[in-house]
Amino acid sequence: MPDQLSKSGLISERARERRGLSLRPDGDGDGDADDYESPQRLKQIALSLNVDNSCDVICGAVGSKKHDGLIYVDRHIPEFSPKLKERSGKPARLWTYLAVHEYCERHRMGDGASYLPAHNYATARERRVVEADGVNWRAYTEEMDGFLDRVEHEHAKRVPPDPHVSCRQAVLAGKPHHHSANKRGA
Repeated sequence: MPDQLSKSGLISERARERRGLSLRPDGDGDGDADDYESPQRLKQIALSLNVDNSCDVICGAVGSKKHDGLIYVDRHIPEFSPKLKERSGKPARLWTYLAVHEYCERHRMGDGASYLPAHNYATARERRVVEADGVNWRAYTEEMDGFLDRVEHEHAKRVPPDPHVSCRQAVLAGKPHHHSANKRGA
């Protein structure tokens, strides 16, 4: 299994493909939502990713441009929700939902999509996973708003070294699209 790990210790996209954990179309080529994985499969992929929560990420979370399996989550966002519960009664896995979003967004952009369509696509996948776990989407996005209100205005001291998008541009775009008011229709 050593060939599956990069020098940084991250699982490569090729290794995820061999394990059946890759975000790839089903092959019919129509590009619709049915081409991609079920919420359970997306969650599996997210759980196979590495999360670095030692950074100040003013947009909450961002994928690594250089390392396919690395997601940066702001250090103020806990791994598990202090309020929300999954259908099973366990705390909702906030990092998992953010990882689904960032992974899907990064791959969509890698396939040539511009940021906003990739972001909207990723938000829809994030929502599917949140709701499949039995977590209310509105409650989830409102809880995330509380974290984002804090992190968007902090003075970032340790920023991710290789974000796949500019967090500053995402936050300062005039429309804080990461907030719940802009995710209702996802």
